[in-house]
Amino acid sequence: MFKNRLFYVLLAVAVLTVVGLTFREAFATAEVLKGDAARWIAMGEYYKVNSVEAEYLERGRTADAARWSAQVEFFAAKQALEAQNLLRSRTADAARWAALGNLSVGKQEAQLGSGGKTATIGSQVNNVERSLAAESARWSAMGKFYAARQAQETQILQRARDAYAARWAAIGAFWTTK
Repeated sequence: MFKNRLFYVLLAVAVLTVVGLTFREAFATAEVLKGDAARWIAMGEYYKVNSVEAEYLERGRTADAARWSAQVEFFAAKQALEAQNLLRSRTADAARWAALGNLSVGKQEAQLGSGGKTATIGSQVNNVERSLAAESARWSAMGKFYAARQAQETQILQRARDAYAARWAAIGAFWTTK
C-alpha cells in the first residue's frame, strides 16, 4: 500500500509539473504575442512615416516631370524663334544676291548699249559683254546657292528641333513614371 501511495504522489507531482509548465509556456507565449503586437505597431508607425516621405518623393518627381515638360516647351519655342530669325537672314541673303545679279544684268545692258555706240573694235564689246555676263551669272549663282542652302539648313534645323524636343519629352516621361 505504501508503494501505491508513492506512485500516486509521484504521478500527481508529474501531472502538476506538466500543468504548471504548460501554463508557464502559455503565459510566455502571450507575452511574446504582446511583444509581436508592439513590434507590428511600431512597424506600422515607421511605414506610416515612410509613406509621408514617399508622398514627398512622389511630389518631387511630379515637379521634376513638370519642369522637364516646361523645358521642352521653352526650348521648342526658343529654337523655333532662332530658326525663324535664321530663315529671315537666309532669305535676306538670297534676295540680296539675286538683286545684285539683276543689278549686274542692268549694268550689262547699259554698258552694252553705250559700248556699242562708242566702241570701234568688236573684240572690246565682246570682252565687256563676257565680263558682264560672267558677273551676272556669278551673282545669280550665289543667289541660287543661298536659296538652296537656306532650304537645306531649314530642314536640318527642323530635325534638330524635333530631336531636342523629343529628348526633353523623354526626360519628362522618365520622371513621370518614376
